[in-house]
Amino acid sequence: MASRRPDLAQYPTGFTVLRIFQAVLNIIIIVVTSFTIHAVIIPGNCLLIITSSASLLISTWMAFAHLFSNRLFNYLVAVILDTILTIFWVISFAVLAAQTAVLWAHGTDYCENNKCPDNVKNVTSFYGYVFATCCGLGGLSLLSLSICRDIVLKTWKRVTCPRTQTFTPGCPLHSRHLPQNRTIGRAPFATATTLMSEPTVHSLFEPVTGTWQYIVSDPHSKSAVIIDPVLDYDPIKAAVSTASADAILKTIKENGLKIEMILETHAHADHLTAASYLQSALARSQGTKPLIGIGKLIRQVQNLFGERYGIDPKEYDTVFDKLWEDNDEFTIGTLTARAVHLPGHTPDHMGYHIGKNVFVGDSIFHVDIGSARADFPGGSAEAIFNSGRRLLALPEDTKIWVGHDYPPAGREAPVPFATVKEHKENNKHLKDGTREHEFIEMRKKRDESLAAPRLIHPSLQVNIRGGRLPDPNASGLKLVHLPVTGSSW
Repeated sequence: MASRRPDLAQYPTGFTVLRIFQAVLNIIIIVVTSFTIHAVIIPGNCLLIITSSASLLISTWMAFAHLFSNRLFNYLVAVILDTILTIFWVISFAVLAAQTAVLWAHGTDYCENNKCPDNVKNVTSFYGYVFATCCGLGGLSLLSLSICRDIVLKTWKRVTCPRTQTFTPGCPLHSRHLPQNRTIGRAPFATATTLMSEPTVHSLFEPVTGTWQYIVSDPHSKSAVIIDPVLDYDPIKAAVSTASADAILKTIKENGLKIEMILETHAHADHLTAASYLQSALARSQGTKPLIGIGKLIRQVQNLFGERYGIDPKEYDTVFDKLWEDNDEFTIGTLTARAVHLPGHTPDHMGYHIGKNVFVGDSIFHVDIGSARADFPGGSAEAIFNSGRRLLALPEDTKIWVGHDYPPAGREAPVPFATVKEHKENNKHLKDGTREHEFIEMRKKRDESLAAPRLIHPSLQVNIRGGRLPDPNASGLKLVHLPVTGSSW
């Protein structure tokens, strides 16, 4: 079975079983309805057999695509087809139900008292029962289709809403909204209306790499920063695209924001950064070029991977405009922000403390996931533990906004933050009472079982360049290096 796309994995357990049930039900309807058509052709059974045949094809396609060939699945097509089928099922069910009622009530008497076509005179009360069966099966199919359509539509909204806009009724992933509660595992995650003394946070989820991107703005001046933006990358085509970054630009425009800085928490190994693309686009749209900032120890990371991949230092020496040290302060309009060194995942890793919010990148994750891996060069399980304890020493109402989310079983949608209090009580790796040596032993054992990130080589080579693609070679090609392992001869 092919590995599932992250967006398809958000379907609840049993969705594919429901699709298979729907396909089997449609086969039964086709067989029974064909028996009635053999006796008499009327609009009701004709509509039913056409609609059930179309439903069979579509249900089979969706079940197959969801189980075996994810690339064949398309949310928009699924929603449109399910909607059209629902309309046809309602019409078919209504027409057949009306004609079945007549046959049920009158049987052969109906044709004795009314002028019927010759073929209808063959209908007996027996066929009234058969038509009633078809009608009941049709109603059951309509119900299952409605459930499937509702599931597809809700899942599609969870996947697409954050990438298109921040505030949409019915979209569960936006950050600025009325108070409500959602649950991760046993921990309640409360969100609240933005306070004027606090920043406004727009969170956009990129589902392919499971990355949270943030726009943090001052509600008074509309000055803002972007944190950890994603440049889309197709490893099969070796091609970059900007849909995720363009969604950020759209949110900026819709809210009238001016971006002062683009902040990276670290040189990511699982996705490419859109920092350079956004810097260029914003320089054109707002007239000033936002600075790109990252932790000062990025120099260590750049030198290490620059040497490994054979990258000329001229391609990465000056790509970052601001190199943060621990506790450096900066302003976002009228707000004061602070850079926080959170080593462990990588040595250069920084967090950004803004009001009662801290954006922690890949240091700790949600309570039901725990912590980030520590096996990259310069990484340290001991340092991650200490960074985690530093974060959990903040006031309990501080919100910890994570860099990634990979919802485990039992939680459908990704969520951008939890409070310090919730982490202290429930974080599976770092909650209060966790001993350092136990965490280190657990983290090292878990990291040994993890494969390298899928996009590690293009990510590192682009990210140490600040999101710029490699300089073209003599043939005009922009190349990334891919290490090869195995025997040589």
